[in-house]
Amino acid sequence: MPKPSACPVCGSNKLTELFRVSSLFVSRQLIPGKATDRQKLCKTKIEQNWSGQYAGYYSCANCSFDFALPFQAADAELYSLIYYSEGHYPAIKWEFAITLNNIVSYIKKLSHQPKLIEIGAGNGSFLKLLLENTFSAEQIIATEYSEAGLKAIEGLGIRCFSRDLNNLTEQDIEDKFDIVCLFQVLEHMTDIHYFFEKLNHFTQTGARLYVSVPNYYHRRFFDRHGYYYDLPPVHVGRYNAKSLAALSEKHGWDILQHLVQTTTYSERVKKFLFSQFARWQHIFPSEKIKLKILKLFLRYTLYLLLFMVNIRVITGLRLSYLGTAQWFELERTK
Repeated sequence: MPKPSACPVCGSNKLTELFRVSSLFVSRQLIPGKATDRQKLCKTKIEQNWSGQYAGYYSCANCSFDFALPFQAADAELYSLIYYSEGHYPAIKWEFAITLNNIVSYIKKLSHQPKLIEIGAGNGSFLKLLLENTFSAEQIIATEYSEAGLKAIEGLGIRCFSRDLNNLTEQDIEDKFDIVCLFQVLEHMTDIHYFFEKLNHFTQTGARLYVSVPNYYHRRFFDRHGYYYDLPPVHVGRYNAKSLAALSEKHGWDILQHLVQTTTYSERVKKFLFSQFARWQHIFPSEKIKLKILKLFLRYTLYLLLFMVNIRVITGLRLSYLGTAQWFELERTK
């Protein structure tokens, strides 16, 4: 696998490899459990995306952007394979309430009815909040790749496209957007400069962009312990304030606010153990056992084993800046 020649954000050639993964490893992480036809198909799709069996993750010393090689995003077919039901989407995210409060404050300054687009809207959980707070369905447009998410959003009466902003046309969009929401989506994208060019085409000066991405330092922490949560070709980019500023300022957007999710030590440990339990519970399939005592015994035995094996990780999670997500508010200034 060749080393990349330049950082996709800033063009620097000061790059360091962080880790590499195989298609078999990634398919098992994305679709945990025993080998299934869906898991095998996932592996095949990944190899088609990579044109091989391995991919790497690199870091730029200049702007601190971390990215996958091949720097090639997953397609709609792979997303539908992974997120095959509405239950794969969380009902609420930390960033939803923060964004809603800031949107409400922002639209008070507008003299017209605002128009909003959410890109990669999942099952429409945030859009439901908007409909309950000042917005009508006619003011909103969404994009979403997965069939399950698309159906859920259309069920809200909101127009939804099964393609991203880069592929929308003026015939699709009637007016300029005042607000663009991008929750846990930017890390999936590779046409990042073209995305901002397209964003500028569909917005005006003063527009707001609300972005959430995984916490850069949270992911770097787990890299060091051999747990890779940013898996290509699903997560192909990893941002912090420095790298997002390097990208957005090139296209006339400035960061107004940057927040990192605040969580307690207990919450961080529980989230980690729950995620590991979900990946390994097929070894102790307690949910299939009818006898309650035996079911509980197997369940807590697995939790205990996971705790003991990961004691170094659990100790390290005491660091206060390891919340799962980070959030940005950006303004178009040019």
